[in-house]
Amino acid sequence: YNIFIGQQTGTNNGNSNVIIGHQAGLNNTGSGNIFIGYKAGFNELESSRLYISNSGVDSTQALIFGRFDQQTLSFNAMVGIGTVNPDENLHVVGNARIEGNIYYGPTGSGTTYTKPDFVFTPDYGSAFNPLQIDQFIKENGHLPWMTKASDEKDGVNLTRMQFETVETVENLQLQIIQQQKEIERLKSELEAIKTLLKGK
Repeated sequence: YNIFIGQQTGTNNGNSNVIIGHQAGLNNTGSGNIFIGYKAGFNELESSRLYISNSGVDSTQALIFGRFDQQTLSFNAMVGIGTVNPDENLHVVGNARIEGNIYYGPTGSGTTYTKPDFVFTPDYGSAFNPLQIDQFIKENGHLPWMTKASDEKDGVNLTRMQFETVETVENLQLQIIQQQKEIERLKSELEAIKTLLKGK
């Protein structure tokens, strides 16, 4: 059984379809589809598809496209949660809870994303000693590896901030190691002086 509402709607369809809108699903012969809107799914030939659209565009341009057989849903629009005026692909006004991981970068690209491990390479050019950092902070008001607050426009770039934070931690860790080496050297010198004084 099918449910069709609209002129020239689902004229070639199989069964278990819900199609609403003028010429929606006009050329489709599949089953288990839901097409809503003027010419929604107009040229779609497969089954188990969802189209919410207002023209005869394909799946890459439909406002909402889904595949029931693969449990996937695509939005070809800016999505607002808690706002009717989104200005990014996903714009959330309010809190968000994520149970799982967040990944940066496209899947299957084979791209290796550079982490700040370059700090440990010999040609790293942003190493500072503690006195240089002190001077930099006095002159600029922030750590040398972090973007200054006045340069953050339209919100904080969390991806960049994460990388900058790791670079900062690695630099400070190197300084701790260097300071510890200096402490150990001074302790050895002090012990040598004590031994020398005892011998007199």
